[in-house]
Amino acid sequence: MKHSLSFVRRVLLGVCLLLTLSTLVGRAQDPDPAAPTPSLTPRPRPKPKPTPDASLPVGTVNGVAIYRPLMKSLVTDPLDRALLIYDFDKRQGRLSDAQVDEAVRGYKRDRFSNNDTALNARLGELGATPDDFRRFVGEEAKLRLELANITRASVSDESAQRAQRAYVAGLRQQARINQPKH
Repeated sequence: MKHSLSFVRRVLLGVCLLLTLSTLVGRAQDPDPAAPTPSLTPRPRPKPKPTPDASLPVGTVNGVAIYRPLMKSLVTDPLDRALLIYDFDKRQGRLSDAQVDEAVRGYKRDRFSNNDTALNARLGELGATPDDFRRFVGEEAKLRLELANITRASVSDESAQRAQRAYVAGLRQQARINQPKH
């Protein structure tokens, strides 16, 4: 009798083991749709794009260094931006402090909802000072006035863009441009 009980125990243990294995195999073949599926090969992380250093000049125009703008600018090409600012300074002089102050207030209101904390955090990310920000916004105000002056006779967006391209092309022809080799 003793031997028959151990035999029964072994058979029952074997049956339980088989049931457990079949359940596990069934789950492995038909996974739960809500459960996340592990990827077999890890996805390669994209390499971060090197951000251009705003403190290094990208060239000179008429002997004045050209720098990348601090933030997103009205004019994306740094050379065209520098040419338009140079032309504004040459023809109209500089903006008054009151005009720059108004431009800074408007920029803060439009882009940062008058939130100085968000502005200071952004400047911290860029490694810039409030004076750098003021200079950038002053240049943007000059660009806005210069572009408005160029396109004031335009009747459509297309003719305004053509006028801007033609004006910048004329400025490029007249300028002494020196761009370093990359």
